Amino acid sequence: MRVAFTSQPWATPYPPSESVAIWSHEVAAEAAPQEAATVWGRKSSVDEPDEELHAGVRYRTVYGRGDYRLLQALEALKGLRPRLRPLFATRPFHFFYHRELVAAIAAERPAIVHVHNFSQLLGPLRRSLPDARLVLHMHCEWLNRLDPRLIAPRVAIADAIVGCSDYIRDRAAEAFPRTDTLFKTLYNGVSPALFGLPAPGEAPPVVLLALGRISPERGTHLLFAAFDRLIRAGHDAELHIVGEPATPPDDMLWRIQSEPRLTAARAFGRDRAYLDRIMGLVGTSARARLHLHGSVEHHAVHEFLQHAHVVVSPTVVPEPFGMPNAEGMAAGRAVVAADGGGVPEYVVNERTGLLFRRGDVDDLTSVLERVVADGELRMRLGESGRRRAQEFAWPVIADQTRALHRLLVQGT
Repeated sequence: MRVAFTSQPWATPYPPSESVAIWSHEVAAEAAPQEAATVWGRKSSVDEPDEELHAGVRYRTVYGRGDYRLLQALEALKGLRPRLRPLFATRPFHFFYHRELVAAIAAERPAIVHVHNFSQLLGPLRRSLPDARLVLHMHCEWLNRLDPRLIAPRVAIADAIVGCSDYIRDRAAEAFPRTDTLFKTLYNGVSPALFGLPAPGEAPPVVLLALGRISPERGTHLLFAAFDRLIRAGHDAELHIVGEPATPPDDMLWRIQSEPRLTAARAFGRDRAYLDRIMGLVGTSARARLHLHGSVEHHAVHEFLQHAHVVVSPTVVPEPFGMPNAEGMAAGRAVVAADGGGVPEYVVNERTGLLFRRGDVDDLTSVLERVVADGELRMRLGESGRRRAQEFAWPVIADQTRALHRLLVQGT
């Protein structure tokens, strides 16, 4: 059975540059013996080859010439668009990339096209491939947050809507209760190699690790403030951040989410200015124990997990899934995460991790003080978290994905 996985227009498909690209690569690699899977994406230059093989996965790319100039022109008008009909959700967004992508996929006649996030692809794909089964895989809340008059016809086209958590699946299903489309959950996955990481030494300092973008919605400002309090209280700890300052565009974040915690976080600015400003929340003593490592390729994250005692995810918006949490659990590290979104589906408070009230720096500080001071607690949470994370190993997720594809094509 031929299966096509599409990449988001800004993503580097290989090496995978973001969590969605990681999902496609890992599932396609696991599925290769049973499915003729191809990951489709965008070339970074016109001179790159159209087809490559990486780690057993076939990659096909198109260029999308003309998108840069078109997007420049459309950006000037973006602020005039209705708030719930943003540019990124419309056909003109990366129009040439998507047009070339649909034509190239259609030429190969796959049985399944597995689309990530961009519902505007479904109409052109259905016209080009009337017999294919179309899966729309959502890693965010765009379906339930955007104008339903824009989204409903696309949902009706899909043969299945997949959420990266029950939270995302249920929000979409609640938004479109009258559709016959199948709604399913396919979680993000973790590398089986993480399960073999040895426990870190218990000699102080206790190493806290945050993975992902430095950005207001990620709650980095809360973590900095809580870490400063931790050090002022005399705890022996370090904080390591792996990620770059990078804030999503306003129309993907502030304009479509009526979230008071997010509105408050916006006051700190965005991108590098955000990091510069929140460094003011960290005193001299804490700053000497704060380490910013920038962005690294995904495989290098394992090295940071190897030395960490605690993985912290302080997001201020509901997290659709939270891959850093799952990776921390797989590595046997204690996880501290904000409640809400899809996180409580696997970070069960006091059992597989510790949850704090989202956006509450006092509660985050209290939870961090507790986990830093108690080595037995860290060990217990790490062990139970690792057992829970076995359910997210990539071979398991790939099997579930293949089962969904078979169901759509064969009805079994």
